[in-house]
Parts: sequence; C-alpha cells; structure tokens
Amino acid sequence: MVRTRRLSRIICLVVIVCLVFFGLCGCGSRSQSEPKKPTPGMEQKPRAPEALDSILKELDAIITEVDAKWKTESKTALKQATELAPSLENRDKKQKQEEDKQKKDESPKSEKSSADEHQNQSTSPTSNVAWQNEIKSLKKIHENWNMVEPEAIKAGLTTTARDNFEQTLNVLTQEINQHRVEGTLFAAITLYGHYADISQLFSTPIPAEFFRVKYEIMNSNALVGKREWETARTHAARSLEHWGHLKVQAEGIEPKLLSRTEFSLHDFDQAVTKKQAEVAMIKGEIVMKNLQNMEKGLSQRLPSRPTAGTAGTGKKV
Repeated sequence: MVRTRRLSRIICLVVIVCLVFFGLCGCGSRSQSEPKKPTPGMEQKPRAPEALDSILKELDAIITEVDAKWKTESKTALKQATELAPSLENRDKKQKQEEDKQKKDESPKSEKSSADEHQNQSTSPTSNVAWQNEIKSLKKIHENWNMVEPEAIKAGLTTTARDNFEQTLNVLTQEINQHRVEGTLFAAITLYGHYADISQLFSTPIPAEFFRVKYEIMNSNALVGKREWETARTHAARSLEHWGHLKVQAEGIEPKLLSRTEFSLHDFDQAVTKKQAEVAMIKGEIVMKNLQNMEKGLSQRLPSRPTAGTAGTGKKV
C-alpha cells in the first residue's frame, strides 16, 4: 500500500512538471510567432512631396515683394529700412539695385528718366509690370497645391484645414489681382500660417512649429505697422507658446543660435507690449534673421521622426 501511494505521487509530480514545461514552451513559441502591433499614433508619416517646398518658396517670395511695396508706401524712414521677411538673397538683390540706381543718378543723361521711373512706380503701383513677380509666384502656388492636395488628403488632411488653405489662397489671388498691397500682405501671411497645418502631415526636416512661430511674428510685426496693438500683442504671445514646442524639436541647432532666437522673441514681445513701434520693428527684424538661420540649419537635417497624434482639426476628407 505504501509503495503504491508513493508511486502514484511520483507519477502525479512527473505529469505536473511535464504539463508546466510544455505549457511554457507553447507560450514562448506563440509570442515569437505573433508580430508586434505598432504603438497607436506612432505610424511613419509619408515623405513630403517636392511641390510642398515649392509652395513655401513662392509664398516667401510674395511676402518679401509685397512687404517692400508696403514699406515704400510708408512715410516712416525706419519702417522703410526694416524688412518683414529678410533673406540673404533678397538683401543682395536689393543692394545691387541700389548700386545700379546710384550709377544712374551719377549720369546727367539718366537723371530725368530715373526720376520719371521712380515717379511712375510711386504713382502707379498697380501696374501689371510692378506685380509680375507676385503673379508668377501665385500661379506656381496654385499649380503646386494641385499636386500636394491629393497627397495631403491621403496623409490625413482635414476638411477644415483644406478649406482654410484654399479659401485663403483664393483671397490672396483676388488681392494680387486688384493690386492691393496691404490686403495681399496679410493674405500671404495668413496662408503661411495654414501652410504649417499642411506641413505637419508629412515627414519633413523642418517642424511645423517653426512655421507657426514665423507666422505669428510676421503677423504681429505687420499689425505693429498698422498700430493694432492688441491683436499684435496676441500674436507675439502665441509665438512664444509655439517656440516652447519648437526648441525641444530643434536637434542639431547651435545652442547659441537657439539662445539668441529665444531672447529676440522675448525682446520683440516686450516692445509690442509697451507699444514701442520703432523698437518692435527693429526687434522683429532681428527675430526674422534668427529664424532664417534656424531654417537653414533645420533644412539640412534628415526628415523629422514620426510623432504621436493626428494633425489638424475637424472631419477628415
């Protein structure tokens, strides 16, 4: 009896050990065979189409051209001397134009023709010749948007974001057609803000927050020119909010440049808060130069890593 009970216990223990062993092996094989599910919200974004960069390039060109017209119409010498969206290319072009004009002024024969040309540009800023650059860039934006839109919809573009971009593009078209300087400038700046909503759908080296910071600064700076202080202050404050998100994404950017940019943003915000128009114009230009240097550094990076969340608001198309 005793031997029988011992034998039964041994057999039971052996059976239990075998069941546990084979059970563990089965779980291990299942875990290896089952593929890991991707973390929600971390799917790879599609690479940005080349046409998206072209939209940005032409939009920057329109803002630069129209801002120069707007400054020319101003009676303030300081306002004429500051640029809303300065760039090295446009600065060199402007310097060459000034040198050419100086050579013409030195020639007695060209004095009258130079004066007449200046008068025609001042009294007839709505001529097609004066707006040919803006019209050319506008057509390219329409063409490139036609190429980007289907890709953006596939990437998750919302109805709200698409409507905002298209409606503002239509407004910009009307303003340029009517040769309205101020209306064109603000429509172009607004479209720049909507560009950020399109950009964030794709994997790009420049984060969408960069374009939002730049949009808020350009908008605030332009509003300072109109002495609309409350709205200008709102946009200046928003630029600091977006900067808080941008600086943590600015990997590879020189720390000194990041520091200079942050200080310049605070200086601009302070000047707007104190309603110091001349100071704000100077500080705003410094911000734009710092952002230009940042953009140059960011554009040399690899496309941004996928980030959690879906861009935009509203119903998807």
